[in-house]
Formats: sequence, C-alpha cells, structure tokens
Amino acid sequence: MRFSRVCLATAALAVMLGLAAVAAAADNPFKMPPPFKSAIINYSYSGNQQGQSTVYFKGDTRAEHKKVVTKILGFGSEDNSIIITEPQRVTTVDLGKNEAYYTGNYITYLAQEYDKLSPAEKKRVKKNAEQMGGNFLAAMGGSKPQVSQGTFLNHPVEIVKVMGLTSYTWKGKGVVLKQEGGIMGMQMNLTATQVRTGVPIPADKLAPPPGIKPVFNQEADNQQRQMAKQVMDMLKDPDFGKKQSQAMQDASRQAKEAQAQQHAAQQQAGKSAPASGQPQDGSQSQSGDMVQEGLNAAKKLLNW
Repeated sequence: MRFSRVCLATAALAVMLGLAAVAAAADNPFKMPPPFKSAIINYSYSGNQQGQSTVYFKGDTRAEHKKVVTKILGFGSEDNSIIITEPQRVTTVDLGKNEAYYTGNYITYLAQEYDKLSPAEKKRVKKNAEQMGGNFLAAMGGSKPQVSQGTFLNHPVEIVKVMGLTSYTWKGKGVVLKQEGGIMGMQMNLTATQVRTGVPIPADKLAPPPGIKPVFNQEADNQQRQMAKQVMDMLKDPDFGKKQSQAMQDASRQAKEAQAQQHAAQQQAGKSAPASGQPQDGSQSQSGDMVQEGLNAAKKLLNW
C-alpha cells in the first residue's frame, strides 16, 4: 500500500539522517541529556494529517499524547496513542484498543553497542555514518541539506531544508518545533502552537491510563536489540563504503527493472496514458522510485 510506503520512507529518512548526525557528536552520541527539566509542548497537524498532540517532558522521561488522522488516496488511519519514553523502557499505549506494550529503549541499545567499540572503531563509525547519510539522500534523489538559522515562537532554531521537507529544530534542545513540506505527494505539516518550560507535569501524563497494564513485547525487543547490533557492525566495518555502494547500485537496478515491468504491463493493458487528474510528467512516480531505491539499499545493508 502506498500509504505504508510513505510512512516507511519518512521513518527511514529520519533514521538515516540521525545516523549522519553521529559524525558531529563527541563521546557516545547516543547518550543525550534531557532537553528540559520540565516542559509541555502542544502541536497541531495539517495537510494529509489532521489532529493534535501534546508532549510532556520531565527529567529523562518524555510522553507524547497524540490523536491524529492520516488520509492519502482514499486510505486512512487514526493514531490515538500515548508513547512514554524513558532511558530503559518505551511504552506504547493504543487508546483505541485499550491496550499497551513496552520494550527496552532502542537508543539505549545503540549506546550500549557503541560503548563496546574500540577507539578506532568509534572513529570509523562516525565517518561511515556521515557517508551513509549523504549517500542515502543521494539515492532518494535528494541533495545536500540547506541549513540556516532563525527563530520560531521566540526560540532559536536551526532550519534545515532537504527533499521537500523543512524542519525547525530548537537549537541546543534537539526538539522539532515545526515541520512543513511533502514527500511522495504526501503533505506533512507539524507546528508547535504553545511551548511552556519549567512548569509542573501531572503524574498521570507520564503513565498509562488506569486500567491499561502494559505487556512486555519480547519479539519487538529482540528485533530492536538485533537492529542496534547490526547498525554498529555495519558502521564499524572497514569495507562499509564498498558494501554500501554495491547495495545502492543493486537497489537502483531493481527499481529500474520494476519500473520497466510496470510500464510494460500498463501498455499491455492499454493504460499507458495517465488517468485524469494524475501528473502528466511522471514526477510523482519517479519520486516514489527514488525513495524505494533508498529504502531497498537500507534494507540490504541492515539485512531487513
């Protein structure tokens, strides 16, 4: 389903750009201090996503309460959830189903794997992470991010434009205050409407609702541990550059073959002409192909 591809593409892009940020970090880049002692940030969503969310920060605990409906090409989904992130545990509450599960924290698993590396391996990881982020953007048809400085809601922000998306991230906090733009024809706008710092945080906002008891998801936790190990094994590999280049080439070839097969099937069915209301230049399809190339390369590198 195209809806799932859009969500996966967005998530994968965030992961790859996050890995690229490792190169600029010192010590263990996965051990980050809390951005606030306490804070409450309200957000609104627009575009293909409609709704609101509120994020509560208290020490090293972050709780996002979200109610958002996403619609694209007739498909839709509702996200009515609470995600509570702590250093050792991440709890996901599905308010629609009145159920919850928890796992360990993937970022903590990455930090643990990073601590196992030798100084030489850590240096190699930072170098390869920077290269990986740049190559992933290239595979998805992107270019070097445009970075500028500004303010939003009277807070200093770093403004990054890349692949049709613009984000405004609070400097020194690592908290996104605004995001606008689209990918694969999906418009995704997120805007902080109110920011309050140094305020009391109600205890019930940092825990599942009464009556919902989280269950440990062993399978998901195992997958996160395995993924953290795979990422570090990949990035510390001296032959990482060669393997990534080959993965990108294979993904590009597979995407072109799939595109050719799809085109041939359309001609065979007499549907080579674009449907009414669809783009005539095929730009949306090309964008999807480039995103798929990047995703295929990431999957191959990480053995997904």
